[in-house]
Amino acid sequence: MKNKALLVPLALLLIASLVACAAPAPAPAPAPAPAPPKPSYSFALAQYQSGATDPLYKVAEQFKANVEAASRGRITIKHFPGSLLGTTDVLMMDVKKGALNITWAPPNPSFDRQIEFTRLPYAAFDWEGAREAYKPGGWGAEMMEEIALRNNCYSLGIQNVGFQVVLSTKEFTPMPGHPSTKPIKSRVSPSKTEEVIGQTFGFTTLSMDFSELHSSLMLGTVDAALGPTYKEARVFKDVIKYMYLYNYANPAGPWVVNLGLWKSLSAEDQEILSTAMAEALAASRGEAAQLEQDAVKEVREAGVEIVELTSEQLRANVDACRDKVWGWAEREVFTKEFVDKMRAEAQTPP
Repeated sequence: MKNKALLVPLALLLIASLVACAAPAPAPAPAPAPAPPKPSYSFALAQYQSGATDPLYKVAEQFKANVEAASRGRITIKHFPGSLLGTTDVLMMDVKKGALNITWAPPNPSFDRQIEFTRLPYAAFDWEGAREAYKPGGWGAEMMEEIALRNNCYSLGIQNVGFQVVLSTKEFTPMPGHPSTKPIKSRVSPSKTEEVIGQTFGFTTLSMDFSELHSSLMLGTVDAALGPTYKEARVFKDVIKYMYLYNYANPAGPWVVNLGLWKSLSAEDQEILSTAMAEALAASRGEAAQLEQDAVKEVREAGVEIVELTSEQLRANVDACRDKVWGWAEREVFTKEFVDKMRAEAQTPP
């Protein structure tokens, strides 16, 4: 009995010792740290058009709305239209340097000489052909992306300015080398490519900035103008008598963002900008053909005679341009390989 009495306290001591040596209960795991907030941005976008119906202006505004909606206001776009921040040359250089975030780069040799490939005449004859060239993965888009990258820019997407016509105060026959074209003094934009095109059509050419054109036509400094699009022809309806639908080119330029800025963005934010621009450009292309029809109607109602080229005249101009202008470009601007690729990709004349 005595031994049993001793066993009870010993058992109690043993239990107490085991409890004292047992590991403490684990502390509850700390709550995960909240994810860091995504960075906010305010980007400056500038382009030279200011009219609310202008395709460049409309794409800029749609892009702004798309970005701000997709990012829920985390990324905002400040749009400076109408050359408020400088001429197109200044805007392009500012994006290259990083002083400006986003702009539209026209096919101007001051950005890169080879960007003028979009001016080569008669590569496309309708909006479907133009879309095929400059859609993502198209041969024109790939060339444009390479040009943007070597100029410290990233191409968000490519916008065509519209098919180009010839406006005139005098009547002529739209055949290359026809005796009626030589006396016509025609303005061309400050571009060697445009100069060669004008001379191939048979005109006497004079390089001139767009801003000088209206007064020059009114005063008779020039008789005609290469370069205006259907939309731009409206501006001159009070000083011209003829609008010749050569439809010889549909120049395009990229919407560019500074490359350093682009690389600093997350993949998510890059996707927001790319998608926003793709959607804005798709909407603009859908309106393009109707805008041209509206422009023709407005110019005709102002008393301007609309001259459509006959099949024979079109074919003659196509053959002359693909021979002389493309041949000049192959020797002076591009490589034979590139021009051969354009010949393979170019649309067949209707």
